[in-house]
Parts: sequence; structure tokens; C-alpha cells
Amino acid sequence: MVGENVEAEVWSTWADELNAALHPLGILLSAVDTASALGPFEGPMLDLFRTATDADILRFTAAANAYCETDKITPAQIRDTIERTKWHWR
Repeated sequence: MVGENVEAEVWSTWADELNAALHPLGILLSAVDTASALGPFEGPMLDLFRTATDADILRFTAAANAYCETDKITPAQIRDTIERTKWHWR
């Protein structure tokens, strides 16, 4: 049960950080949308972020651009969002 609560809080942090990164682009996503924008993945989100490779960042960026129907989201924005999310959960 504790693990589920932590996972939900990590998702919330991710949603807040992603919206902060995308706000300058005029993009605002719901919490559900921020999960969908990441694309499919398995396992705990924080583990995914802690082990994310450059290829993963590119895949997440492509998924976010496709979900948001734009080409303006950059790998740097996704990487920064992941790093800020990880910082909250050190």
C-alpha cells in the first residue's frame, strides 16, 4: 500500500514538473494526460526515471510530441522534467 501511495505522489510530481516545462509552449495537461504523454512503460516511474537513457529521453519526447500534437517539446525539456522529479524523490 505504501508503494502505491509513493507511486501516486511521484506521478503528481511528474505532472507538476511537466506542466511547468510545457507552460511556455502553451501546453497544459491533466494528470492523466501527463501519464499518457510519457508513452507506455513498465515498472515504477521513479525507477524508470533513475535509469533513463538518452534513447529513453528521445522516446519520451517523441511520445509527448505525438500525444500533444506538436513538434515543439524538446528532449531537454523532458530530461529537465525527469531530473526535477527525481530531485524531489532523492
